[in-house]
Formats: sequence, C-alpha cells, structure tokens
Amino acid sequence: MLIGSTNVRASDPLRQRCRCPRLLKLCGLSLAVSMMGAALLQADPLRAFRWDTTKTQRVIELIKEFQTSQKVPSIAISASVNGESVLAEGVGSDSVVAAGWENVRYRIASVTKQCTAAAILALIEDRTVIPLSKKPIALDTPLGEIFPKVDPKSELGRVTVHQLLTMTSNLPNFTSDPLFYDPDKADQAPATREISTLDLVEHLRKYKPVHAKPTFMYSNTNYFALALIIYMLRRDEYPPQTRPISVVRDYIRDRIFARAGMTVSGFLGDPAPSGTVDARPHHIHKPMFHRGAWAEGAGDIVSTASDVTRWNIALMSGKIINMTMLDTMLTPASPPVTSAGPYNGWRYAMGWYVLDMRDYRLYQHDGIFSGFRASNAIARKPDGAWMSATVLANSDTTVDFVRLVRRMIQIGS
Repeated sequence: MLIGSTNVRASDPLRQRCRCPRLLKLCGLSLAVSMMGAALLQADPLRAFRWDTTKTQRVIELIKEFQTSQKVPSIAISASVNGESVLAEGVGSDSVVAAGWENVRYRIASVTKQCTAAAILALIEDRTVIPLSKKPIALDTPLGEIFPKVDPKSELGRVTVHQLLTMTSNLPNFTSDPLFYDPDKADQAPATREISTLDLVEHLRKYKPVHAKPTFMYSNTNYFALALIIYMLRRDEYPPQTRPISVVRDYIRDRIFARAGMTVSGFLGDPAPSGTVDARPHHIHKPMFHRGAWAEGAGDIVSTASDVTRWNIALMSGKIINMTMLDTMLTPASPPVTSAGPYNGWRYAMGWYVLDMRDYRLYQHDGIFSGFRASNAIARKPDGAWMSATVLANSDTTVDFVRLVRRMIQIGS
C-alpha cells in the first residue's frame, strides 16, 4: 500500500509530522503522484532511442564535415535501434551520398576483437574440451593447460583466458615491439614484411607479463593468443597440415558470421564475394603489420557497415552467445584506463571499452589498420533499450574518428 493508506502506524515519521488525517491523506497523495511522475519520466518514450529521416540527415552532415576536413576518400555508416536496422549509408568522393554502400567492404581492424571474444565465449558456452587437459575450457583456464610447449608453472603458463580477453595479462604488445620496427639487413622493418603464424608464435613465446599484478594494458598479443586457442581446440577436426588460420577463420565463419547473417564478411586475403567491392586503402601512415599473420584474431576481418550492424543485432539478441555469456562479455573487468586518448576513464570488458553515461552505458571499440579506420558502438539503457552505431573509412585518419559513433548515439538518444 502507498503511504496514504490508513494502515500507516502512529509511529510512522510522516504521521508524527502530520497529525491531521485529512492532511495526511493529501501528503500521501502528493507523494504518490510524485513517485508516479518520476516513474513515468523514467519510462518516457521521448527519452528512448529513436530514429527518423531528420536524424539521418544530421548524421550524414556530420560525416560529410569530417570527411571534408580530414580528406577521407569514403565513409560508410550504419545504425540500429532495439534490433532494427535504421541506417545504412555511405559518403564517397566529393561528399556524394550514393546507393550501394551496403556492398562496400572495409578492413574493420580491431573491431575484429569483438568477434574473437565472442568466439572464445562460444567455446566456453559449448563446453569445448581442451585436448591437452581433457577439461572443458573456462575463463580461468591457464595457458599452460592449453599449449603443450608452454610451461604450466611459468609466468606465461599462468596467464588465464579471462586475462587475455580483458587485456589484463600484461603481455607486451607485439605491435609496439621495437624489434619489429628496426630495419633489417635489407633496410626493411620486419613489420612491413609478411610473417607466418608459426614464426610470430616463436617470437611471442618469449614474452612474459611485465607487471606482477594484473592491470589493464592494451595488447594485440592477447587476441592473437586467443585465435591460437581457437585453433588448439578445433584442429582435431582438420587434416594434420591445415594452416592454423584456416581453422580459426572457419570457426568464426560458422559460429559468428552465419548466425549473424553476415553474408559478405570475410578475412584479409579472401576474395570479395560476388556483388561486393573492397574499398582501396588510403595511407596517411606507412603500412605496417598488414601482411601475413600479424592481424590474426586482433584485426583481420573485412566487412561492411551493414554487416557490422547485423553482428550487433545478433549479439544483443542472444543469437551468437547466450545472454549469460553476453553479460560476461560486456561486464567491465579492468581498472579505468589512465592513458591519454579517447578512452581515458573507460574500462575494458571483452572486446569492448565501457563507460557509464548519464542515460545509458556505452560500449565501443575502434581500430586503425594500414589505410583504414573503424569504430563500432552499442549504447544500452537500464530498461534494456539499446542502439548501435558503426562508422568505417578507407583512411587511417585522425583519432577523432572514434567520436563519430558517439555523436551518432547522442543524436539517436
């Protein structure tokens, strides 16, 4: 019963302050109306995510302005609201908006990590057995139980799957390793050359955590290692000489792309599906880590803005992993990021940075990769309403690019 009920006891503080029964009822009625008003305000549909043609035009003007100022050849955008696609456009040369952008593919760089994280969580959900230990893989499984050549008692062997997913393993980032930037005898940096999966593994086996206590440290090494875990758990289904990357990509195609309806997505080096075209890279920075195995698990997916929206919709609806695993994926696990940049103050979950805004929790990841930039975000309100925004470009342009999806979310909220 509400406070205005005649069942209020004499000892109730409100009754003590308000001796008149009639006034008591008025006080109770006023409080009830106030509570109802607050509830209605919280559920006000005007505060929900919405989309219309006016918002589409606002976003297109936003994209045109960025494209012109940064001289980006093309930008593809997409958005969804509560599981429904509401936007799929593209801006090409001379800021022209044209049809057919749903068929233009871009390298989505580190947005790939979202799919890699989901693939690992799918293996856990399916209770996939580790060949070495004969146990189902779990978040607390250490690398020493997965890889035969990793000493279980070593620092590397004690790193867990959870630490890899949440960037808290403190393993060095191989894309920051000076060894790969120093010119070799042919006066070329190794990062500009092609590398095999096995050669990269041999180098990374020497790595060990740089901090005794796990803390957040962004490292592509984590997600390359996660791709290797997929291979270790799936390789028995393939002929002995099958390349590791083929095993990993087949699993992601079957478990992620197929369930999401991502029909035109693929991987670096794959031919473009019929009816699609791959955007040409525009390099502001010297191309590095773009050939061979460098990007495996961490940045090797090629997709369209529309397919990334399909990924967002399938993920949030429980088609990729169940809702329990989805909550695990989206729960921030790292301390707040303290480095300067667009994610200062955010926390890392699994393939997503996370920040609590005034009206919603925002999940985002971006990437830069040899002539391309990508950013993908999902905003979710306490009542479960959600919206996604995706921006892809064929230029390794300024870091301000990552703020475009945030503006799209603000426009839709």
